Amino acid sequence: MITVTYNRKGFRINTRLLKAKFKKGILNIMTLLAVGVGIIGAIYILGTAGTSDNGNLNIIQIIIRTMQSMGLFGISYALIFVRNALQ
Repeated sequence: MITVTYNRKGFRINTRLLKAKFKKGILNIMTLLAVGVGIIGAIYILGTAGTSDNGNLNIIQIIIRTMQSMGLFGISYALIFVRNALQ
């Protein structure tokens, strides 16, 4: 507990509650970020498949785009892993 006085009036701040709320907010942000990156990776790999069906990409571009989308999936997995470790 922290007691703050201002104009002879004091009020207390519960630091444990504040820390718990801050941690919950960070965990929620990490969850949203992980889901967002995962969705972007899925859309990116689906876009690669659609573009390659039209014949607009060569094999090197397909491999590079697939590796990039797998990197996005890896980032999403890492965020979820860190989030679970913080709980």
